[in-house]
Amino acid sequence: MRLADTAMITAVLDGLRPELAAGTADRVSRVRAARLLTKLEHPLSPAQADVLRMLVVDPAVDPIPVARAGWDMIAAAGRLPAADEAGAAALEADDLALALLTETSLANPPAEKALRGVRRWLLLSGRAGDFPRTTAAFIAQARRNGGAWPFDHEESARLSPAEPLADAYRPPRPIPKAAGAFGSPVVEAIAEHYEEWPYPVWERVMDPGDEDLASLLASLGPGAPTLPESPEILVAGCGGGRETMLIALRAPEARITAIDLSSASLAYAAERCSRLNNVTFEQRDLHKVGELGRTFDLISCSGVIHHLPDPEAGWRTLVEVLKPGGVISVMVYSKLARMRVKAARKRIADLLDRPIDGDLMREARARLLADPPHPLVYADDFASLGGLRDLLLHHHEDNFDVPRVRRGVEALGLEFLGFNMPGSERRARYRAEHPHDPWFRDYDAWAAAEWREPDLFAGMYHFWCRKPV
Repeated sequence: MRLADTAMITAVLDGLRPELAAGTADRVSRVRAARLLTKLEHPLSPAQADVLRMLVVDPAVDPIPVARAGWDMIAAAGRLPAADEAGAAALEADDLALALLTETSLANPPAEKALRGVRRWLLLSGRAGDFPRTTAAFIAQARRNGGAWPFDHEESARLSPAEPLADAYRPPRPIPKAAGAFGSPVVEAIAEHYEEWPYPVWERVMDPGDEDLASLLASLGPGAPTLPESPEILVAGCGGGRETMLIALRAPEARITAIDLSSASLAYAAERCSRLNNVTFEQRDLHKVGELGRTFDLISCSGVIHHLPDPEAGWRTLVEVLKPGGVISVMVYSKLARMRVKAARKRIADLLDRPIDGDLMREARARLLADPPHPLVYADDFASLGGLRDLLLHHHEDNFDVPRVRRGVEALGLEFLGFNMPGSERRARYRAEHPHDPWFRDYDAWAAAEWREPDLFAGMYHFWCRKPV
C-alpha cells in the first residue's frame, strides 16, 4: 500500500474514533471504517486498536475480516502472548485480543498457536480462575469454532466436567437429529453432514448500506435484468443463512424463500436471521422445489450444485422455476482451485477410515498446521470444525471448469451475464488485459486467466445468467 493511502486511512480512522466512543457514528461510517481497517498493513497505534475493538463488536460489521486484520496487526506488533504466567497476564489485560477471541473464530495460525499455548498453561497450572477474562474468552472462542483447536494427551487427561476450562476444549454441542429420507444416498449423506455441522459458520454480515440488489444487478452490464418492486427470490440451499441475510438486507422489499435439506442448518439460519421479516425458511430438497408451486424472479444457489449426484439435473430443476426474464446466481467449485484441497486430503488420508468427529477433525487440523503448514490453514473455513468439515471432508463433490460452466449455460438455454471477478485489483487487471470483455463474459479469456492464476476461484466460480423471455 502506498504511504499516501496509509496516511488517508489512518486519518479517517483517527477522526472517527471520538464518534465511535460516543456512540454517534452512523452505520455507513462504521462499515467504511471496518473496511479501511482491513487494508492497513502496519502495527496498530493504540487509538486504531481502540477503533478496531469497537468495530469488532458492532452489529453492523462482519467481525471475520476485521478480526483477521486485528490478529495480523497484533502479531506484527509483537503482542502475541507467551505460554506462561506473564503471557496470561498480558492477555488478561488486552481488551482488543479478548474482544477478537470472543466475537469470531480465529483464522490466524500463528496467533492460534500462541493462544493454544496460553490455554495449555492455564489448564496444566490450574490457574484459570486467576485469569477470568481470558478463560471466558477461550470458552467463547471454542463455542464459535466448535472446539477446533488441537490439544495433547496431557491436556486431555486434565479435562473433567469440573475443570473451568473444559468448555474451552470441547464445547457443548446439540445432539444432531436424524437427517430423514430424501430418495438418494448422496443427498441423504449430505443432509446428515449438515445436521451434525451446520455451515457456514458466521456471526454477522457487513451491512450493505446503499448497495442494494438493483444496483448489484445493474453492475452486470448490458442486458442486465431488472426486478419487479417486490421480487420473489429463492435461496436454494441456504445452509446457515449468511447468503440469505445478505440478500434480504439488499432487497428488504423482496419476498424470500430459503430452502435447505438440514433442519439444524435451518435452525441456525433462523436464529442468525431473526431480525428479518421478509424470509421464510423451509426444509426441502432442491430437487423438489417445483412442489412449491411458485416461480421466482431471482434464484441464488451458492455452493450447492457441485454436491448433488447430478449437478446439471439440479441446475435444470432450478431453471424450471425461474420466471422468463429472471436471473440466477450460481456458485460452484473450480476443479483447478480445489487441487490444493486434494493435496491437503492426501496429508490426512490415513485418518479418513475413521468416523468423522471432533477428535478426528482436530487431529486433521494439527497435521495440516504442523511445519510446513499447508496453505489451506489460512482459509477462513479452516478456523472452525463446521468450516473444516465442509471445506475438506465433504461426502461428495463434482467440480466444474470453465468449459463445463459454458456447456451447462448453453444446454439450459440461458443468457450468460458474466463471471464475478474477486477483488477490485483483479477486475482492473483483467479489463486491462482483455479490453474486449469489460463485462467478464468471454469464457476462453476466463479459462486462460484461471490457468495463469490457479487460485483465482478458490472461493468458487460465481456467475450470473438470465432466462430468456
